[in-house]
Amino acid sequence: MYEKIKRSRSRRWTSVLPLFTGYVFLCCDESERLRALETQRIAKLIPVPDQAGLVVELSRIRQLLAGGLSIDPYPGLTKGSACRIRTGPLAGLEGHVERRKNQARFVVNVTILGQGAAVEIDADWLEPIEGFAG
Repeated sequence: MYEKIKRSRSRRWTSVLPLFTGYVFLCCDESERLRALETQRIAKLIPVPDQAGLVVELSRIRQLLAGGLSIDPYPGLTKGSACRIRTGPLAGLEGHVERRKNQARFVVNVTILGQGAAVEIDADWLEPIEGFAG
């Protein structure tokens, strides 16, 4: 979940929205999986062959959320320059950089969902890294 501040004329309000709309994360055994499907509230389960990789990617998203910066959902996986944040509240976090609206955006992907999250960041905080696929 993330907070989105909306403004309308002189009014301002905060909404709490799901970062990955339509997804629920479930860690369970086969009997619990079947029971979840029987609730008729789940349309489809996506098998996760690399569960450790998913945990790493989701922990990066959690770190983005905890960083206190303005965060937005970032649809689709795109190619970008792999980088690491070297300073500030998100130091050490790895992702890739994209340009959007003439500003640097730091993107962290969740590969299995084909989605991610992005924050605006000062390009001076970033350092390139090689061999990173995230």
